[in-house]
Amino acid sequence: MSDNILNADLYYAEAMKYDWRQESSPAAATLARVAFNQAASMGHAQAISALAHMTFDGSGGEQDRELALILLWSSFRRGNYIALQELVDMLESYAEISPESQLGKSSEETAKQVEEICQKLILVEHFIDKLKLQKSIKN
Repeated sequence: MSDNILNADLYYAEAMKYDWRQESSPAAATLARVAFNQAASMGHAQAISALAHMTFDGSGGEQDRELALILLWSSFRRGNYIALQELVDMLESYAEISPESQLGKSSEETAKQVEEICQKLILVEHFIDKLKLQKSIKN
């Protein structure tokens, strides 16, 4: 394991300690966001996702909903497949917050399309699981 991955994991673990207390402490939220940001800057996919949620809500720092959507997509692109479903939820929230704006309307349609992709990926996953099972039986 490279030092960068190890350090990113350590920052992420530290961030999670603060994240669990952020509801009761604004200082904990700030510390969590700083640590998530550090891990995210090292490419830690789960940290990018956590930072996206904090950025969307404005927890522990400035609120920037558009950046949050970009971050969540980045997390998915780095292999955090859970982030794709989280993106659906965040896009729907974004649409509710800005229903009259062009981006708000577009995000609602995008959320529907991403949800369809999620459903199709589940079917692919089931098919691959069947292939794995069949392959293990033959061996």
